[in-house]
Parts: sequence; C-alpha cells; structure tokens
Amino acid sequence: MIRNQWYAILSSKEIPMKGIMGVTRLGEKLAFWRTKNNEIACIFDNCCHRGASISSGKIVNDHAQCPFHGFEYNKDGKVDVIPANVRIKDVSD
Repeated sequence: MIRNQWYAILSSKEIPMKGIMGVTRLGEKLAFWRTKNNEIACIFDNCCHRGASISSGKIVNDHAQCPFHGFEYNKDGKVDVIPANVRIKDVSD
C-alpha cells in the first residue's frame, strides 16, 4: 500500500443507513457511518483516549461516539465532544 493515495475499499451500498460499520482494509481499522445528509464518514477505528473501537459505539448528532468514555468524533476524525469537559447548565438558567 502506498500511503496518502486513494483506494476503493468497499461499495457505498455496503455502508448501513444507521449505525457504525467497522472494517479492516489494507491493514487499517476503519469506522464508517452516514450523516443525516447521507454523507459517508470514515475515520480510524481507534479512540484517541483509551484505544477503544469506535465502531462499537453509536451515532449521536452525526458524530461517532466512543463506547468507553463517550468521546464524539466528527466526520473528519476530530474530537468535538469530550463528556468530562461539557459544562452542565445551571438549574437556574
């Protein structure tokens, strides 16, 4: 495999309409899902926090949520939500 090149690894028809699909292609573990707009997202199937398999998690607001501590990844693979850093609204708000 030549890094940073495009490779066909599966048909878009194979990616489910709901949930996350984990596959290993060319020695890389990948997680696939569809956004609400039916866009296909693909990121490495490895949580940066504790190494859990993201494909074992669920989709929350178009993000892949790690099943271990709930880190949420956007379709570009960036962590957008870290539950321990989310501020809970004050009940007086």
